[in-house]
Amino acid sequence: MIWHYLAAIVLIKTSLLGLGLISLAIACGALLFMRVTQRRFFAMSSAEPLHHRPLLAHPRLASPETRAAFLLVFKTGAVLHIIPYIVMVIKLMSLEEAKDLVTMGISHLLLHHLFSALIAAVLTILTLRVVLKSNVFPAPASARQALATSASTAAIASADAGRSLSVTPAPSVTLAPNDAARQETNAS
Repeated sequence: MIWHYLAAIVLIKTSLLGLGLISLAIACGALLFMRVTQRRFFAMSSAEPLHHRPLLAHPRLASPETRAAFLLVFKTGAVLHIIPYIVMVIKLMSLEEAKDLVTMGISHLLLHHLFSALIAAVLTILTLRVVLKSNVFPAPASARQALATSASTAAIASADAGRSLSVTPAPSVTLAPNDAARQETNAS
C-alpha cells in the first residue's frame, strides 16, 4: 500500500510542474487502481499469516481510514485538474475577435501558474494530513528513548544551573530626553 504515498507524491510534483493532463491521468489511474484492488488489499483479517498477505499490506497501511483519505486526495486532484480546462474553454468561447487571443494567452499563462501552485498546495496539505493521521512512519523505540533521555538530561542540567547561579536583576532606569536635559542643568 506504499504506492498510495508514492502516487500522491508524483501527483503533487506533476501538479507543481504544471503538467495538468499527466496529473489528471495519474489521479484517475490511482482511483481506478484503488477500485480494482479494493477487495484484495482491504478485506484481509489481521489473523492471516504474514506470508499469505499481499506485498506491502501492512495493517496501518491498509486501514479503511487511510484508504478513504487517499480516495479524497486523488478525487480532489482529479477535480482540481479538470477545473482549469473548463475555465480555459469558457475563456475561448467568450472571445469576440482574433486580437483578444493574445490577451487570453497571457492571462492563461498567469492563471496556469497560479492554479498549479494552488493545486499542489492543496494536495500537499491533504497528503500530509493522511501521513500524520495514519502514523505509518513512527519513530523507533530507541529514538523515543533517546529523546526522553535527552529531555530529562536537559531538565536536570537547567535545574542545576539555576541553583548554582544567583542572578540579581539590575535596576533599569530610562530617562526621557527632557529628563536628561533637566538633570544636566540641575548639576550645573
